[in-house]
Amino acid sequence: MGPRQWLEPTHNGGPRTVTLRTLHLLVLCSAMLGAHAAAAASETADATLRNLRQAGEVSCQPTEPHFCENVHVRCSGRTSVPTFAFKLRTTGGTGALELTTTSEEFQRQYENANVEWDKDGGYAMLWPKTANGYVKLLADGKYVFRHYIQSRGVMSLGHCK
Repeated sequence: MGPRQWLEPTHNGGPRTVTLRTLHLLVLCSAMLGAHAAAAASETADATLRNLRQAGEVSCQPTEPHFCENVHVRCSGRTSVPTFAFKLRTTGGTGALELTTTSEEFQRQYENANVEWDKDGGYAMLWPKTANGYVKLLADGKYVFRHYIQSRGVMSLGHCK
């Protein structure tokens, strides 16, 4: 056995020689497959925001059952305010967005809301004209819902499809 060969046991117990070239090929193939998978995942993730803008609607589900005071790492300061599912829908072909939900309070607050579409396609943001807070939908489908209860900020995180 030369200096650039290793013995690797086979499934039947006998030795099999693996050369450095074989290892290089395995590493190269793994890297190519990983890059392909990452590109496909990125393409799928970026599709959420693109689909909203082109097709018109996404459905959003929270990851926690209640709003939290802070969710930058995990839910801390869990509140008694329940989170809820909602939909974001483009309206009128002008880039306007509407939030629809079963919560009458939020439905009213987000009626004719302000909208910002990131010029690079990274996010869409919706915020009410008469209240503090926002919904920010990222290109990968994740969202942040910021809401204020008696001037105390609370947050909900989730995912839209």
